[in-house]
Amino acid sequence: MDTTADLRPPSAHGSWELVWRRLKRDRMALGSLVALVLVFLACFAGEPTAEHFLGHGPNDIFPMAVDVNLNEAPAWSHVPNTHGVVTVTPHTPRTLFILGASDQVGHDLFLRVLAGGRTSLEIAFGAAVLAILSWRIPLAAVAAPFPTLLLCGDFQKALKAAAARHRGF
Repeated sequence: MDTTADLRPPSAHGSWELVWRRLKRDRMALGSLVALVLVFLACFAGEPTAEHFLGHGPNDIFPMAVDVNLNEAPAWSHVPNTHGVVTVTPHTPRTLFILGASDQVGHDLFLRVLAGGRTSLEIAFGAAVLAILSWRIPLAAVAAPFPTLLLCGDFQKALKAAAARHRGF
């Protein structure tokens, strides 16, 4: 009798553990995941934080951020904050434009990029949820009146084949 053999039954791995193992082996996918997380953090946490520390929002107008020739303020420029101020003096509080002004009205380009990224990600997430629901709801509508249809082997094979084609396997 071989005493070195492992007599324990093999451990079962959960589906998320298998996904994580596969993801760790693929460096490009792991790098893409890190980049996606950084974009999410920049848009959803960075925009409100930058708005708080800069003291203005992405849609605030700064008419002093453009000169007489309608050239926008360059990056890292301090622009007079004219909100609630009748006349601009050297003592007028100033605000920082990190990437400069975006148009002739004087919007902050940095905050507008972050707010636009947040909006794009919200739309993408909503579209993904809608796509998932558009697949689940008709399936549930078919399954409710005909529960034995889902137990049919042919239907399950067709469903698995459709899912495999959709995933590209």
